[in-house]
Amino acid sequence: MKSIKRNVMILAMSVLILLFSTIGVSAATLETEAIGVQYRGHVQNKGDMPQPVGTMVKGPDALGTRGESLRVEGFWIELTGDVPEGAAIKYQVHVQNEGWMTPEVNGAFAGTHGKSQRVESIRISLENLPGYDVYYRGHVQNVGDVPQVNGDWGWKKNGEELGTTGSSLRLEELQVKLVKQPDTSTTYDKAGTYGPKTGVDVIENDVVINTPDVILQNLHIKGNLTIGEGGGEGDVTLNNITVDGETFVRGGGKNSIHINGGEYNKITIQQTSSGQVRIVATDAAGLEVVVSEDAKGEDIILEGAFENVQIDAPDVKISTQGETTIKDMVVGEGAKGSEITLDKKTVVNQIDVGAAVEMKGEGTIEKANVNSDNVTFEQKPKEEVIAPEVKVPPVVTPPTPPKPDPTPSEPSGPSAEDLKVAEFNNAKNNIAVLELLWKNALNLNLTGFDKLDYLGECIVVQTILDKNGFGTRAAIQAAVTEGIKLAQDDAQANAYMQALFSYTPELSVKDNIFTVTYPDKLTTAQQSLLSGLYTDLVVKTDVPLAAGEVFELTVNGMTKQVSNKDLTGGEVFLSKLLGRPLVEGDLVQNQKSTLTITIKDVSTKVERYVTVCPCTSKNGEEYFKNFTNAHAIQLRPLWVAAYSDSITVDYRNSEFLFNYDVKNLTAVQKQGLDGYYADTMIHLDQPLAAGESIKISGLGTEATLTSSTVMENEDRTEIRLSKLMKVALDTNNLAVNQPEFQKIGLSELKLNSAHYIWAEAVLTRGNDEIINTQKAYGTSIYPTWMAEYQDSVSTSAENAQIVVHYEGGLSDSAVTGLGDCKADVMIYLSRELEEGETLTISLPDKPEKKVILTKGMIKDSQFRLLELLGVTQNAATKSGEDIIEFSIDDLNRNIQIHANPILV
Repeated sequence: MKSIKRNVMILAMSVLILLFSTIGVSAATLETEAIGVQYRGHVQNKGDMPQPVGTMVKGPDALGTRGESLRVEGFWIELTGDVPEGAAIKYQVHVQNEGWMTPEVNGAFAGTHGKSQRVESIRISLENLPGYDVYYRGHVQNVGDVPQVNGDWGWKKNGEELGTTGSSLRLEELQVKLVKQPDTSTTYDKAGTYGPKTGVDVIENDVVINTPDVILQNLHIKGNLTIGEGGGEGDVTLNNITVDGETFVRGGGKNSIHINGGEYNKITIQQTSSGQVRIVATDAAGLEVVVSEDAKGEDIILEGAFENVQIDAPDVKISTQGETTIKDMVVGEGAKGSEITLDKKTVVNQIDVGAAVEMKGEGTIEKANVNSDNVTFEQKPKEEVIAPEVKVPPVVTPPTPPKPDPTPSEPSGPSAEDLKVAEFNNAKNNIAVLELLWKNALNLNLTGFDKLDYLGECIVVQTILDKNGFGTRAAIQAAVTEGIKLAQDDAQANAYMQALFSYTPELSVKDNIFTVTYPDKLTTAQQSLLSGLYTDLVVKTDVPLAAGEVFELTVNGMTKQVSNKDLTGGEVFLSKLLGRPLVEGDLVQNQKSTLTITIKDVSTKVERYVTVCPCTSKNGEEYFKNFTNAHAIQLRPLWVAAYSDSITVDYRNSEFLFNYDVKNLTAVQKQGLDGYYADTMIHLDQPLAAGESIKISGLGTEATLTSSTVMENEDRTEIRLSKLMKVALDTNNLAVNQPEFQKIGLSELKLNSAHYIWAEAVLTRGNDEIINTQKAYGTSIYPTWMAEYQDSVSTSAENAQIVVHYEGGLSDSAVTGLGDCKADVMIYLSRELEEGETLTISLPDKPEKKVILTKGMIKDSQFRLLELLGVTQNAATKSGEDIIEFSIDDLNRNIQIHANPILV
């Protein structure tokens, strides 16, 4: 855990007193309502968690591990309880070697299967669920609990990034919860007319219309107005309504939202449950409508007078009716694939087209600014301005009846659809088929598939595997439809898949040895369902073996040298690898043995992960992989492991100290190092800001790291020492010739905020190949004015008092550096308060500032004192003493209290 947080700096001093006392925390609790969240994950060496299959972790309980150095490789997250139609929880993960992956929603898997790649960061948000926030936090390798907020373990929320990117650190644990926002809105959930007949009533908060056939009149809404999904298929009428905030449309159906007069800042159309909405506007000045990006696929009708219409959603159909006028229409870059149809009585004064869209209808466009390729008009604009960057100019395509082609040309080869059908035929296992369904390049109708859990998805996949040999897309569609129906309704299909998941061997890993123990827990009925299935294991590597690379695999005494010829498809059955046919003893109902599989490097050249995954097969071709208990080990070339073991790292007196003991490496190990150079990777926890710099010395020279230094990763937090120093590595820097000692110094720190910096020994070859040795050391570095401030603050303790001494009289540069930082004191208690105990804390010079702590008030036995007491002190101008008194009258037993001055 780093000793400095982003917005709380703990000074390097503390004081301890011993009292009869205890603890509690004043962190306000946030209540969650009926809608909740649950989640599962896939964890290195443990498979899917939690077990058994189908169970979920209820928020905010923890999912993952601590202290076991295990990566999470993916998540399933879904909402629970009375979830409104159209509501969704969306989550996006940043994965090793993949970057930010496509966001997933409502229980779909986000991450990777079988690649042994860590999830490094995650974003979680809610869609179409007003009144709720999603909070989440986690535990990160080498960092600890994140995020840290004012010295406490806090929460990220609503799409914020949790974790790290560019630091090669795994996310090891996740907690998620839904929090209902304080309900201060006025909700109309019964049909009727609301508001005065004359005059205007003011509503100070938000307003929600959640039922059809509501009329609002003569109201001034100070907050937002939301027309919710409950608006259904009826009408909503707004007569002379002023909305200071924004107006959100999430319902309304094919009937109308009538806007008669009034004033609105912006009306945003979001995804609706019906997929249709119609807005009729009359006498409303300056009306601005935004079709938001989450309104994808909506069918929207506009009628009336509009100042501005902004379209940001893809694949929407927007049409106008009657004498509609739009002063400005903007088609954003995100509106690709949309269709805009203008009624012949519609006039658009100006349109800016920034995406490939179809402009249909007989309406009039006075001026069109075209900023995108592949734009079509049925009715030519009166004036057209085409941006210079447009390569494919717009075309006018008046509608004409289609003409059949009497002489269709002979196909020159398989069509794109045929190739996609072939992908399904070539997919021989459930994971491969599942990835094809998630990708859905064939545009299959997957209605209902997104509502299935993982077990249900596997039923669909198994249906496809059982049929196979598809000739057309239609045949695949039929299999998918059948599979979805089986998953939804067929008890036997669900029982079969449950039995398949129940038959999961216990698989553990220690010291590059897999131990596989097959269970003897299938019921007679399950054995019958799985009759004819053979058990096997799949062996795969994340990096293909190159020519000449070999590792050794030993199974219960039988040894096999595995080369690239054995793993031509990336993965292989263990039985085929060993050349052993499956026999009666391998049938599911008969296999009850224990296997040990030892992996050992022979001549590999790069690091890779070797995964062992349980599977079942009917014919030795199509097979079902059960990733609920797949495990992977990191196979490092012998020479990399030996080289790494030869390195020790320390940090003293502003210097990283590397000790290389390569002289004791064997000739074979040195041969593996041939051509590799020894270098050092400098890592920062965050990019340097403008004006910040660090002078770094090493490789016989020095250079200054600044915000403008060209770093080697997208987060601008990593650079090799040789690149920074602009030193061309030569024979003296070859790993086998590396000098025994190397120093990398830090000096002349010019920082505005705290940073964490660490140095790691690496091997390099060429510009791109970098091997991490995992030998590193890190330290916190602080703004240059921190030392002066630290020297000016001290602490002492006597009896039941702690005194914090502030000398004051800081230099101008220290005052400038401190800026608006506040001085506070972090109090740590050695135990929690027990029932009936109280601890009174007070400031003698401010008698009115006193707090009485009881059991349960303080979280994690620590708190910021002055924040708790409601006292604010400017650090730059603070001087004198702060005396803190603790009572000893109402405690049952001893307690230790630590105090640390901090900057906030």
